[in-house]
Amino acid sequence: MTIVTNDFTIGDYLMERQHITFFHTGGQVDRRNRSCIGNSAAAFIRGLNLDIAFISTSSWDIEHGLSTPDEGKALVKQAALASSRRSVLVSDSSKYGMFNICPLQVFDDIIHDDLLPEEIQEKIKQLAINLHVVKS
Repeated sequence: MTIVTNDFTIGDYLMERQHITFFHTGGQVDRRNRSCIGNSAAAFIRGLNLDIAFISTSSWDIEHGLSTPDEGKALVKQAALASSRRSVLVSDSSKYGMFNICPLQVFDDIIHDDLLPEEIQEKIKQLAINLHVVKS
């Protein structure tokens, strides 16, 4: 298995896993989120062919899709989505933001906590996206 990440916390975890090959994107460091963002990180990702992109977000909703308050993060997420065969949104019920990344329909699956209102769960299913609800 090969993993590509822009996240330093995930990178630290993977350092101890000798059986996993991993790459870190590099790029501008966002100290608050312990990750790399911006054009350099996005360019690294655009040069890859990814099987699955696991994408987190600052915000999402049915009408607007994903958003983030940081343009540099948006570039990285857009690059990962464009470079992957399959994409999975990983989120929880506390997310919000400003910069639009993509519509929800680009995702094959969504992993979310069980605080997501039933009516939103139904709308996701109507969009033909696989919803995986995790007990919080």
